[in-house]
Amino acid sequence: DIFVFVADLTNNPVEQTENSFKELGEWGFKLLQKGQYSDGHDQFTSKPTIIVCNKSDIPGALDNYGYMETHYGGKFPLIMASAHEEVGLDELAEELFKSLKIIRIYTKSPRERLDDFIKENPVVLPIGSTVGEAAQQVHKELSHGLKYAILWGNSGKFDGQRVGRGHELSDGDVIEIHA
Repeated sequence: DIFVFVADLTNNPVEQTENSFKELGEWGFKLLQKGQYSDGHDQFTSKPTIIVCNKSDIPGALDNYGYMETHYGGKFPLIMASAHEEVGLDELAEELFKSLKIIRIYTKSPRERLDDFIKENPVVLPIGSTVGEAAQQVHKELSHGLKYAILWGNSGKFDGQRVGRGHELSDGDVIEIHA
């Protein structure tokens, strides 16, 4: 779970954000700042928080974003965005995955050429997950018969590396499972 606040950069975003934070505080929620984590006792009320500063394409928005940076930039991740212009959406997605501590792994068929491979329909796993856990997520039988995987991505020493079931994966890795 995560709190994502969308502040309108054309209409006093600092006040909007303060009001939202205050209201959530009154309901007993705690907004976790950068580097803070729930201690487990308050896992249902303490959540990581991201602030999306929307309408960055409107004149005057940059000044208001500066005010948001001054008030919140050191405390919470800030994303400057424009839903209309589709700006900042990739940054928001990256921040969501980082805050939720999850990674996206893509699987390709051994019959599929890497040049033809399109990254879509990722397997979503917790950070620290292994090839074996990814195979389990795809199909239980695949996990039981797993011999090795071919890996392309940041967690390997080189693209096309052969790895075992215990290899820890990184966000965006592509694996070809051999069973």
